[in-house]
Order: sequence, then structure tokens, then C-alpha cells
Amino acid sequence: MNYPIRKNLGFLNVLDFGADPTGATDSSDAFLDAYTYAVNSDHGLGIHNADKISRITIAVPTGKFLINKPGSLMKSGVGDKQVGANFRGTPNSVIIWDGPDDTYLMENDRHVGMVVENLIFESANPASHFMRSDSTTTVVGLMRFNGCRWRGNWARGFHMFGGNLNSDNIWESCRISGTFTEAFLDVPAATGSDQEIIHDFYSCSIWMGQNSTFARMGKGGDISIRSGSLIALSDGVLFFDLIGNAHGQGSTNLLIDSVHVELKRADSRMINCDWETGNILFHNIDESANTSAVVNGITHRYAIDAAGPTIKYDNCRLAGDHEYRFGSGSHAYDRRIVYESCEFLHHVEPREAITTSVVGGVDLGSLAPIDIDLCSGKKTLANSIFETSGTLNWSVSSQSPMKRRAVAVNTPQGMLPALGGTTTVKLPLGALIIGVIWKSGAGSMTSTNTSWAMSLETGELIPTVLDTLSPGTPLADGYEKRVQLCFIADSDDKRTITVTSDANKNESSPSEICIVEYYG
Repeated sequence: MNYPIRKNLGFLNVLDFGADPTGATDSSDAFLDAYTYAVNSDHGLGIHNADKISRITIAVPTGKFLINKPGSLMKSGVGDKQVGANFRGTPNSVIIWDGPDDTYLMENDRHVGMVVENLIFESANPASHFMRSDSTTTVVGLMRFNGCRWRGNWARGFHMFGGNLNSDNIWESCRISGTFTEAFLDVPAATGSDQEIIHDFYSCSIWMGQNSTFARMGKGGDISIRSGSLIALSDGVLFFDLIGNAHGQGSTNLLIDSVHVELKRADSRMINCDWETGNILFHNIDESANTSAVVNGITHRYAIDAAGPTIKYDNCRLAGDHEYRFGSGSHAYDRRIVYESCEFLHHVEPREAITTSVVGGVDLGSLAPIDIDLCSGKKTLANSIFETSGTLNWSVSSQSPMKRRAVAVNTPQGMLPALGGTTTVKLPLGALIIGVIWKSGAGSMTSTNTSWAMSLETGELIPTVLDTLSPGTPLADGYEKRVQLCFIADSDDKRTITVTSDANKNESSPSEICIVEYYG
């Protein structure tokens, strides 16, 4: 049959093939006929079979289209065009997929460069899938989905496997909702490969229902989520399940950047990671919304047998707890785990949110050093602690690189206390205090009083005096002193460090400093 190509612009309308826009009857044959026609000949557009290119777009108008037969939108083994096979709908074009168990609406075993726009895919069978993307015999991928929606109950969204390239896929301004009991993006370890890589999501709303997984990567990876949202709508949600430690180089990368997150349930998790190489970066994510249920929940979990990926959290607001489990031989590897400028929403101080352990409970040297730089506990808690930068596990981690750090002990007015006043700072638990510097420039104060003193003490019931400054010279002349120490702040009282002035110190100046140097 000679179907019309609308206005010679390369568009086919599924209505011309007999599709029913009311959803009352099955439109499977109409969609498959349109797809088969689009990918099997040149249709007078000057596109030759040898070019392996189809520039025809299948138009799906406003309406509801019921599909019952597997592969109706894209059929395995059909078509001689490798590049193309495009679909375009409207904001109200709905495809209702009600196929048999363990079958797929789309079966891609030969196409690259596919574009799908403005279609709503709704599943009526929770045991069926959206797409099978099979690179067993040839390269596939380069799929782009713009303004599409997935809703209803599914087993899988995209099931990717095969040993050839199955990569460079983009989802932009899409809404992914409903349940996915296997995963929306699923690359199985048994049949997938590390060629299933580069999956980019831009400004997408990813809302997972009960017991759903967003991405389960038994192989492959290199996922990025930029802007948009990740929301757990119900119990048992896991967004990123990064399985297995035997992956090829270049496949184990995850970037989550500027994303709104809602972990609404106590058993909702952001990540479960077994990867041994690559990079994981959470940047500028906010998990603060609707998180009252995850106060005692582990939301980010890593199991690192050897080197592990480089892990960094940068400028994030983080809910729940983070867990790291290390293999007993991992001390032989250089590991990098960093938290920088983060707020931990359910804890008074950052290190309370991070738990570490070694498999078997021995070889504590395998605990990796974890850098916590310029982070804080929940800022709305009255007793929240802004923790001076420190390194978790530094004192037991085998061959741990050491950072020499320092903190200034000042009053809220930016100076040292006077007239019997005090000011306090908390160091990281277990810090090794190695020195104190006192300094004030000559002429910064006017007092000629010479009988003044200041002390630096711990917060113990009977304080340990770390140093006393009493030079016997006028405050107006300034002062300078440096002392070396070796004091381990291994309790909360010992890491609470206070500068106290006596009653005779009758003046302060912003030029005064007291700096405590430490490792930890």
C-alpha cells in the first residue's frame, strides 16, 4: 500500500495506518506497519538503502493508543535502516502498553540515532518492559528522548545488553514516574557489558514508586543527572544500584549535579555502590525536603574491597547516614573520599553521619581516610557544630596521607576575649594538637597594663592547660609566642578548646590571634 508522507516533509501519521486514538481498540498493527514502512525503503525522498539512513518521522497525534503486541513501536529484525526511526507526539499523545509478561514495547537490535519526542508511555502490565536495546550483533544507541513521560507500573524501562556499543543516550526534560520493580535503566551483569555507557539525564523529574530502582548497573555505567529531581514516592526506593567490582576502565562514573532530592521513607536510599574504580561526584544536591523519616536510615552505602572509586560530596545538604565497608586488603590502595562544604541534616556534627567498618572486624589499617572539609551538622539545631576540617580514620588508616590543619580561636567580635571572658572551638574528635600561635601587632591596642594573662585549656572537668600567655609587657606593645605540643583530643571534653582571659586583660583588638595547629 502506498501510504502518504505528509506534505513531502518526511512525516508518517499513524492514523493513516489505522491507529485508533480513542484507545478502544488495539493499535498494535497500525504502529508496526508505520514503523516497518519507515525503515524499509526510500519513499522517493532520495534516501537509498545503501545509506542505512531513514529520515522519516512517525507522527503520533493527540489521543490514547492501546498497544497489546510486543515490538509494535520497534520490532527486532525489522528494517534495513540503521540510523533513524524517529517518533514525534504532542503533549497529550498517550501510548498504553498492555502486552504479555516479560515482553517489550520497543525492541531495538539495529538502530542508532533514534529521536523520540513528546510521547507519554503508560504501562498496564507491571510484568512488562518498555525497551530492549540489544547490541549483540551490531552497534546501537545514540537514543534521544525529549519531553517524554513514563507512568504506570513496569518491570523495566530500558533493558540494555550485548557486547557492542550501546551508548550515548540522552533523556531531556522527561518525567519518569511509577514503579520499576527491576529498574528503569537495567544493565545485567550476565548479559550486559561495559559498552553500555554514557547515559545522560537533563532536567528530568525522576519519581520512583514502591520498591523501585532507577539505575541498576551490573555492567556499564557513566551516568550523569544534571538538574531536575530524584524523589522517592514510596517505600523501598533505591536510585543507583552500582553492582559488581569487575568493570572496564571508563565505565564506572556517576555525576549527580544540582538535583533536588526527596528521600521520603526510612528505607529509601540514594546509592548502593560496589564499584572499585572510577569517579562518583555529588555536587550541589539538596536532600532536605521531606526527610523526617530517614533520621536513622543509611541513605548512601559503599562496599570497597580494594581501591574503590574516587568519591566526593561537594556543597551538598545530606540526609541520613553514609556507610563505608572496606575489605581487609584495601589498605594497599590509595583511596580518596572527600566531603567539602556539606551540611548533614540529621546530626549535630558531620562525623556522626559517617560510619566505617572493615569486613571481618580486623585490620583497622584498611579503614580509608575520609576528609571532612568545612562541613557542619544541621544548621537549624541549637547545638549544631561547625566542625573544623578533619580526616576520619587518620590515626588508624595504613599509610594515610596527613594534612596539617589550623583553626583560629576568636570571639564573635573577631578578637580574643578580655576581662575574664572566654571563647571556645571544637576540634575533630581524635585530633593531635601540635602547636599554638599567639600574636598581636604593636600599636593595635593602647593599654599599658602589664599584669595580664590568657590561657588555652580543654573542656575537661579538671582542664588540661595547653598553654599560658603572660609576657609581662603592655598590651600596647603587642606580643608573639609559638609553642609546640603533642596532645591527643580523644574525647569530647579534650577536643573542646577554650581561650580564657584573666580580669586584668582590659582590652582586645581584631589584630590579636590564637591559632591552634593539629593533625586529624
